[in-house]
Amino acid sequence: MYSRSYSVKETWIIEKLFRQQQGAAFGRYYILKARPSKRKHSRFLVSVGKKIEKKATQRNLLRRRTASIIKQDVIPVERQQQFDFLIMAKQQLKDAPFLLCKKDLKSLFEKFA
Repeated sequence: MYSRSYSVKETWIIEKLFRQQQGAAFGRYYILKARPSKRKHSRFLVSVGKKIEKKATQRNLLRRRTASIIKQDVIPVERQQQFDFLIMAKQQLKDAPFLLCKKDLKSLFEKFA
């Protein structure tokens, strides 16, 4: 997992990200929403709904996999502008291999680089 300083914690920001229509990118396994931030680094929020997997242990596994991709491949990339990101899992993520998830998520983040 990435450190807590990279997490979005404020409720009002989370609500704005969920309601936001523009600034979204759609991939095969993820939906990525971004909101510009004035912080010195980007922050992330990973959401895996009950519709995707009923068992909490499986949802947490998908969340940890996504966080691992973010830690390895997204945080080290330098950006000119920082964002608050909301990463929402899609139904197909449940059966997807890790490498395809990684490729999909990296391509979504490249749109905001």
